[in-house]
Amino acid sequence: MVDTSINWRFEISTARSSTTNASTAQVSQNSPLTKIVGCNPGITGGIPQPNIVGLVANLLQGTTGTLSCTVTQNAVTSTQNLNFAVNGGQVTLGGVSFALTDARISDSVLANDVSSGGAAPADSTFAYSAIYSNSAVFSAGRSVTSKSLIVTYGSGGTSYSCLGNRQ
Repeated sequence: MVDTSINWRFEISTARSSTTNASTAQVSQNSPLTKIVGCNPGITGGIPQPNIVGLVANLLQGTTGTLSCTVTQNAVTSTQNLNFAVNGGQVTLGGVSFALTDARISDSVLANDVSSGGAAPADSTFAYSAIYSNSAVFSAGRSVTSKSLIVTYGSGGTSYSCLGNRQ
C-alpha cells in the first residue's frame, strides 16, 4: 500500500509451503526509498498450515476418465489416450502411479470463479500443483460445474499434458 500524500508505503509478504512459513512487514519512505520500520518475521505463530493434500485428495477422490494426452519421451512426442484415476490419494495416469502424499518440495491449490458471459458459482474451478522431492511435477485442474479435467505430469524426461472429461 502506497500513500503518496505522506510519502510512505507499507508492504507485507508471506511465503508458505510444506517447509517454509516466513513473512516480512516493512514501512518505508518512498522517495528516497528508506526503510523506517522492518520486521522479519512479520507474522509468527498461531497460523496453522492447511492440509492441502487432504483437501485435494477429497476433491479428486473417485475421479476417473480417459484423457487425450500429448506425451513427450526422449524428445519424441506422441498423442495417446490414457486412463486417469484418483483413489484413496493414489493417482494413476496410464502406467504412472504415485501418491498425493509423497514427499513434496512445494504444493499449492487455487479455487477460481470462471464465467463465460454470466455469473459463475463460487469456486467453480480448482487447480492443484505439486513439485515432489524426486523432481516429479504434477498438476490437475477440474471444473466443478462441468466434467472438464486437465492433468499434467512430468518426471525423468517424460512429460504428459492431458485434457478430457471425468466420468
